[in-house]
Amino acid sequence: PILGFVAFDQSRYDKARTDLKQVVGILNNHLSNRQYVTGEQVTIADIAIAVPLFHSLRLFLVEADRQAFPNVVSFVERLAAQEPVSYTHLTLPTIYSVQISVVAVSLKKKKHHF
Repeated sequence: PILGFVAFDQSRYDKARTDLKQVVGILNNHLSNRQYVTGEQVTIADIAIAVPLFHSLRLFLVEADRQAFPNVVSFVERLAAQEPVSYTHLTLPTIYSVQISVVAVSLKKKKHHF
């Protein structure tokens, strides 16, 4: 609804925010003792989570909400600081390498939202 594809429904929006906070809370706890999802180095798992997470944080959670998830915010900021070229060692097909580079640049440009 927030993107204008369907009519806005407050009850669905509220449920989506509640569900998002629950999932982000789980991720926040998971990141309490590691830099990235699987440990101390960026993996494809981080990129796969970061793309929808980044937009969800910006669109659905206000600053006060985000403050409740400091590990997730730090995680996104760390990913935003990554240089796109650092992902070339993943030896992914070209299409994925380009997509990852675009995501990293997008995260870097949007960093000020966190």
